Amino acid sequence: MSAICECGWTGPSTRVRDGGRCPECMSRVRYESKPLIETPKLDVEGFNHRAARTLRAVPGTDANQFLVGVLPLCEKVIRLTALQQNGIYKAILRHEQAIADRALLDFATMHARGAD
Repeated sequence: MSAICECGWTGPSTRVRDGGRCPECMSRVRYESKPLIETPKLDVEGFNHRAARTLRAVPGTDANQFLVGVLPLCEKVIRLTALQQNGIYKAILRHEQAIADRALLDFATMHARGAD
């Protein structure tokens, strides 16, 4: 974050002294912040690719026959049927406790259809 003073001094906020005073003239400075960078939006193909990598890392998913058949398709970015896609969403949500990727969980929550 940048600090700006009326005397013309501009610098990083780490150079500001005594709780918000200019290092040159000791008057109050104002801070100029940069906008937050948004996380990249996921599309279905990006979701599938990340979901495949994530689900392979979750213990116990290698015994699920549905995932064994669908995850290679996700990794090759082959379009899934609606039923397969919904199955991937639900698999992500089923293993929510083991997944740290918030964007993946949010995408699955928004797009999953029907009850488990």
